[in-house]
Amino acid sequence: MTDKPIYCSGPMFDPGDLYDMQQIANALEAAGYTTYLPQRDGLEIGKMMDMLKNPIVEATFFTRIVTAIMKAGFAMDMFQVLSNTRAVVFNMNGRVPDEGSVSETASAFIAGKPIVIYKDTPITAQGNFDNPMVMGLSTTWTVVESYDQIPPALEQRLKWAEANPYTFTPSPALQEIISKGEMVQELRDLVHDILGSSEVKALEKFAEAVEHLKL
Repeated sequence: MTDKPIYCSGPMFDPGDLYDMQQIANALEAAGYTTYLPQRDGLEIGKMMDMLKNPIVEATFFTRIVTAIMKAGFAMDMFQVLSNTRAVVFNMNGRVPDEGSVSETASAFIAGKPIVIYKDTPITAQGNFDNPMVMGLSTTWTVVESYDQIPPALEQRLKWAEANPYTFTPSPALQEIISKGEMVQELRDLVHDILGSSEVKALEKFAEAVEHLKL
């Protein structure tokens, strides 16, 4: 149905978050879309960070690895959101919207990507209203409240985008990040090798690869 995947943006910090995100991807895939689900298709940052929970890890080593993980995650997300996916479905559930997901969704908004916001909880920032700086990113000022409502809402936004074509031109600095993010995506095989290793220092290979990109 789509020539590029749909980016599934949202929190990934506990089993409930992960379940929510997987169900969003399942609903889209059942409707014929392909998806980019960070917990499945991106860097497994949580597992990499868990490897650093070791009392023998030196502070300088810890800082170096965490810096590499953060830079790599940012660059790869910018590549996926701005270059390699067609639209964004943003899971806004939570006490407050997930900061990273807000950044991803705002980036997609600036790039003219169709956005659908999913939310099925009553938690809001101000009474019955969510933060307008987040709600406005949908351009419809609405949310969908069930997984099965996501595909038809997305179809409407995609049709609008097709009828109103827009070409986004990144700044030189952003284009450099996007290009390097594509290179980071190619490091996923290395990440899987690292996660299969019991040696904490295996992360050093990843840090070296990221540092070579000069992010």
